[in-house]
Amino acid sequence: MTTPWDKINVDGFRAYLTTVGYTADEFNAHPNRAALFNSFAEYRRQEPQQQQQQTVATNEIFLQQIKGVVEDVLKDNDTREVRMSEANRDDANTVLAANNISWTVDPLNEDTGVGSPVENYQWEEDLLNGGKAKISEPDGTKKALKWLFGKFKQDCGLGIRDVKGTTLPIVKGGGVLVKGRSDGCIAKESMLKTCEDTGVSLFTYGMALVELKTDRNVMNFAQMVLQLVALSLASTWKRAVVLLGTDGNRKWFLVHFTAFTKMAVSQYTNGRQCLNDFESLLTSMDSRKAELEAEVTQHAKRAKLAPVLEGGHLEAEQDLGGFFPPLRDTDGAGESQEAVDRAIENEAFLHRLANALAESPLSDGVRPSVPEWALARNVVPSYYM
Repeated sequence: MTTPWDKINVDGFRAYLTTVGYTADEFNAHPNRAALFNSFAEYRRQEPQQQQQQTVATNEIFLQQIKGVVEDVLKDNDTREVRMSEANRDDANTVLAANNISWTVDPLNEDTGVGSPVENYQWEEDLLNGGKAKISEPDGTKKALKWLFGKFKQDCGLGIRDVKGTTLPIVKGGGVLVKGRSDGCIAKESMLKTCEDTGVSLFTYGMALVELKTDRNVMNFAQMVLQLVALSLASTWKRAVVLLGTDGNRKWFLVHFTAFTKMAVSQYTNGRQCLNDFESLLTSMDSRKAELEAEVTQHAKRAKLAPVLEGGHLEAEQDLGGFFPPLRDTDGAGESQEAVDRAIENEAFLHRLANALAESPLSDGVRPSVPEWALARNVVPSYYM
């Protein structure tokens, strides 16, 4: 006697039959319906394992979705845009630390310098009535650049162009995106002409930037270091580039990379000494670029040798997706300022990441906690004692 299709009340059996390709009539006509029931029992026995595999696959998809949401949140919602001219030291420190760059301000250089003294530039113009009127930085840029370039002691085949209307490459990091411009770009005159003839950006072969301020305005250190980093992103000279900041009067500054991850702001009381040092940096571009590239190559070699030197094991530091490992003093006497700054920045980034995860639509509002080992107080404990 056959069992009618609608009388089978085994949960899931009819669905199972469909998956193995049987219809109701085929089941009723099957010579060994018991075998079908046995195979169904085996199917139910294996079902938890299949469900577990499906759960793993689902979790993997979920993690990829979370990753995408976090990346979008960090990129769009957690990014603050700042103009270079309005950037402060906190902005500069945040962006540069995220790019593994530190910067310092050197002691005031009071040397008078060898060569003809540089007289003060007059930010003013003649009036028709015979008087004088102050001019703004935008209005006086071209004239000031020409005056400044005329104070160089040697030509060296260089040229200068007004780039006030050209935006520098964007510099970003640590949730801050910086945009801005500078006033002048110095490069080989032949390359400047080639760029003008072909439409290529002048920054491509730029050796230096000039940031001008009137004698009524202050020089912004944060602005200058960010401008130089921006130029290094576009120029074939990379981090051998230099920046000269001045009002043509009492304010004279140079900014340059002293190492691949270190920048210095040098300040002068005398324009002649500043221009002498500036020219020296420009004439040593080839050797300084080679030194910086050699430093990067050596650093890469040390990074590859590290696992071998450690006995085949990496340090117990989690890969945080692009983080630079905390730097510790080798003598064990304490923590370097660079290590402290890095640890604080890393912890701050993890907190922002946790906040982004909590705000994700896939997290149910649960905010993950930052692991104890990643907290700055545990990475650089001596700093907090």
